Amino acid sequence: MTEQTETTGEELARFYIEKAEDAGLTLEHDDELLITQAADTADLIAELQADIDRNGAMLTSAAGTSRTNPAAVEIRQQRTALAKLTTLIAHRIDVADSGVRPRGVQPGSTRGPYAVASAAPRRGARPMRKRGA
Repeated sequence: MTEQTETTGEELARFYIEKAEDAGLTLEHDDELLITQAADTADLIAELQADIDRNGAMLTSAAGTSRTNPAAVEIRQQRTALAKLTTLIAHRIDVADSGVRPRGVQPGSTRGPYAVASAAPRRGARPMRKRGA
């Protein structure tokens, strides 16, 4: 198995800034904020991983009971957040570079019960009949 190297937040930010520059784009303020958030999240993940490496995924209390290290729970959430941020950043750069507005579900858009209701209600396969007829 190959060893994974940690990417620092600064390296991650530099990657996306260079990607935008290579595409000839000037980043807007909200793009810069997303990149900063992703960089901060990557740094936090590194800190949490160091805590897990130092203390283990399970902690033992003075009474001898075991519990999950809170860093193990938090790192999972931060990795999910980082994946969403990097997907959104890459998508925004790719869309700005292509100049074409994409169709379909956009990264970060609301889906499921919070999405906008469809224009027409769904109809059943059989026509409705009067009761008792």
